[in-house]
Amino acid sequence: MRVPVLPAALLVAALLPAAAHSENTIGIGAPTVVDATGSPITGHINVNQKFYIASEISNNGPENLPFVYIVKVTDGDGAAVLLEWFRGEADSGQMLSIAVSWAPVTPNTYTVQVFLWDGIHTQNALDSTKTLTIPVS
Repeated sequence: MRVPVLPAALLVAALLPAAAHSENTIGIGAPTVVDATGSPITGHINVNQKFYIASEISNNGPENLPFVYIVKVTDGDGAAVLLEWFRGEADSGQMLSIAVSWAPVTPNTYTVQVFLWDGIHTQNALDSTKTLTIPVS
């Protein structure tokens, strides 16, 4: 699902990293780059090569918890080139693998940030923001 286009000032304010709330028992793992089969891509990434930015969400708490998983990719100049989000609910004891596909169209060094919030409007962080750098040529 794509996030609606927002004015630049609102978008910047909405995606500032936030500290995780310690009372939550839901968390997100570091993002990885994988192919269509879910296997890690350890080699070079090329322009127009489709791959997936994947993370695992785990709920170790006693109750089901709603979440919003957000992926933001910026280029070397800090301009957003991808912004996608997924809303769901993690059952108690459940681990979910979530992936967003992307094929960069220009060579650059990209920064991926993944966020785990309680809602798209409330924007309370459920875990700390995770980051990954992807060089593409």
